[in-house]
Amino acid sequence: MDACGTNNVPRIATTLPKVTPDPISISGSPTIQGGPPIQYDTSNRSMRADYPQKNANFAYVYGNNQTLTGMSDQWGIPSGSGTTSPLTYSGPMNIVYFNMGGSRTLKLAGGSHGAGILLVDGNLELNGGFLWYGLVIVTGALDFTGGGEKNITGGVMAGESATVEVDVGGNAAIINCSAVQAQLKERVTPVRMARWREVY
Repeated sequence: MDACGTNNVPRIATTLPKVTPDPISISGSPTIQGGPPIQYDTSNRSMRADYPQKNANFAYVYGNNQTLTGMSDQWGIPSGSGTTSPLTYSGPMNIVYFNMGGSRTLKLAGGSHGAGILLVDGNLELNGGFLWYGLVIVTGALDFTGGGEKNITGGVMAGESATVEVDVGGNAAIINCSAVQAQLKERVTPVRMARWREVY
């Protein structure tokens, strides 16, 4: 459900076919809201499309698995806390790109935060407190683990599996907010010029 307006969308959209038993496994009694809560779409969608990594404000390349702690005030500092309300943010939206070679794992731990698009070409593990206002795109697997509150206000796209684990040490939330979409459109326009020619 749209926490910032009336633009409700499916909470989970998956290319997995709807079968019995359901390929979406749910444990720990999470709240999954949306219209519908889960949408099955067997369209083939590439997670290695032309995402805006070339326009990144911050770009990192790692040849091995990497753990980073407390990243980064430069990426933006969303306001808010907890996992029941959307974060807010009024600064510039950033594109933060991690090139992990498509198969290596980036672990963000210890209070990492930012605003805009977090793009990881590889796997992403979120451990400890994590706040993100915008869109998180991971070409590989996404894993929420460990303690601390994790709040993504915007959306998440994962190319492989996505595991959202709620444990004794903390809680996790992915909150749909139409205000995020409007701010991202200013940073990444939905239409761009691919080529042009002069006509006389």
